[in-house]
Amino acid sequence: MRKIPYDIESLARIRPEGRDDAARARDFAAHGIENIRQPRKTEKGIQEKTLKAIRRQGHFQTIPFTVTTTPLLVRQSELRTYFLIQNTGTNPLYIGFDTIPTIITGLAIVAGGFGEPIQVPSNDIWIVSVGTGTTGVLWVTLEN
Repeated sequence: MRKIPYDIESLARIRPEGRDDAARARDFAAHGIENIRQPRKTEKGIQEKTLKAIRRQGHFQTIPFTVTTTPLLVRQSELRTYFLIQNTGTNPLYIGFDTIPTIITGLAIVAGGFGEPIQVPSNDIWIVSVGTGTTGVLWVTLEN
């Protein structure tokens, strides 16, 4: 067999829609193309999981809050697919996940700042501030 360069247009002529990978490989072989790599089963599984994650949708909520020096439970434990918190006040916010935060143990968000963790927490969300009347907004998406 000869190895030839290929492009998307030539592959589209070879592969009719709806053909599975094995049939596509036979089509390529019949046209003398041997440098087409078949996707491994693990890659195919990863691709399917990625598509499911991209297509995941949920109920998006915007939750404004006002917090003082007394810890406030903003959200109880729930399955979330997105989490962002913004400090719209003039004092720093301190956040705790499943624990009541302090200025030492809490995740600090400066005035005008925000936090968007890479890993979405499903824990209880506690917030406290060093001053009175500190405001913020919490954005969460709940898993369907």
